[in-house]
Amino acid sequence: MVDELPEDVQQRMMEKLLGKVNAERIKTATKGFRPTPVIVAYEYYQLPKQLFRSWRIDRIENGRKDQHLANLDKESCLIEVEALRRKGFTVKQVPIGLEPTKAQREQARSAGQKRRRSIMDKLKDIKI
Repeated sequence: MVDELPEDVQQRMMEKLLGKVNAERIKTATKGFRPTPVIVAYEYYQLPKQLFRSWRIDRIENGRKDQHLANLDKESCLIEVEALRRKGFTVKQVPIGLEPTKAQREQARSAGQKRRRSIMDKLKDIKI
């Protein structure tokens, strides 16, 4: 019965049952296929440059990130996050900041140069 279904429907069924990673692996497996455990987590974050409907939720399955929901307002995002947590998924918020200013980049660059200079000063007395 499953063999009679179109290939795209079969592929979606395999992805739902085994996960995307295992469904892709089963296509290329020649023999001895052993499925890997599927680890699913979710991340949610706010895009800093958008003012309205700027929240997103990403689904991470075995290290692969796919967009789950986008263009949400804060209330609907938190409702969806609570629903995912009730289902037993790990959900965490990812803080995304704005780009550093020119002064912050210069300060970080000079701190790195000072650090390198102090290390080189300590090493200049060592003879090989």
